Amino acid sequence: MAAQFVTPFRKGGRTKNDRADAEAIATAARQGNMRFVPVKDIDQQVRLSWHRVREGYKAESLAIGNRLRGLLAEFGVIVAPSDRALCRLRADLDGQPGLPAELRELLRDLAGHWKRLCLHLDACDARIEAHAREDERCVQLRAVTGIGPITADAAVAMVGNAREFKQGRQMAAWLGLVPTQHSSGGHVHLGEISCRGDAYLRTLLIQGARSSLQRAKVGAPEKATPDVRQGDRGHRQQTRTTNLGDAGARGGLRSARLPQPSHAPGKPYSQRRVATGFSFHRQREVVNNGSGRPRENLTNQMDVQTA
Repeated sequence: MAAQFVTPFRKGGRTKNDRADAEAIATAARQGNMRFVPVKDIDQQVRLSWHRVREGYKAESLAIGNRLRGLLAEFGVIVAPSDRALCRLRADLDGQPGLPAELRELLRDLAGHWKRLCLHLDACDARIEAHAREDERCVQLRAVTGIGPITADAAVAMVGNAREFKQGRQMAAWLGLVPTQHSSGGHVHLGEISCRGDAYLRTLLIQGARSSLQRAKVGAPEKATPDVRQGDRGHRQQTRTTNLGDAGARGGLRSARLPQPSHAPGKPYSQRRVATGFSFHRQREVVNNGSGRPRENLTNQMDVQTA
């Protein structure tokens, strides 16, 4: 059971000891609507250990790289924020004339430690990729756009048996990807995502989704996969409808932030093409509910996102 589900059943308020915890656990376990968490097996714990160690290597290598750049910047040597630039500087450290000999020895040892951390990080990546290649569940997950070997192996090691969830929305709530809710009296108020659950797996999924969106924006539509093509189409349609709909609901198009129309001002109204999701009747309704400005000006702003 999750700890936050047992806390309300502990007697004594802030008094916490083993006896009170055992009594609270026994009371909470008898509740009919209690949710239980499955225990991870040995294989899951071993695979997650590689991810934990990899995160430690990554944070330490980033810190040492920044420390190297900071020390060199104090002596007038500016290094680009990339691993390749650090490797070039490490190979040409003796060729920097403005560095004292004692500082070069210190930087050489620090750069060697940074290089060893990078090698350990590469070894962790290779082992995680081997796990993902041998597991059939990881192979199926990697077929989804935006999910690589690290995300697939972390999801399988973290979740284990996905049938513990009745539906995908329960897993999204377990990962903290659903919005928080503060509803009362029939009024629904949704906030930001809850960010509950494991932050590591949630971060990997969010980064994978962001990468998929970037690929969909810069890639050719005919080369996109079906899931990327459908997601990009839905995102563009929702953005257009939301921008125009919110502007009309506020009584004008001033806050829609649309650029000026490209068609000629004297073009007949009946020949103008209407934006996706808006008919001529809806367009006239939004214009009539405007802020009292001239009708022609409002109509020109509506025609900017037309095809």
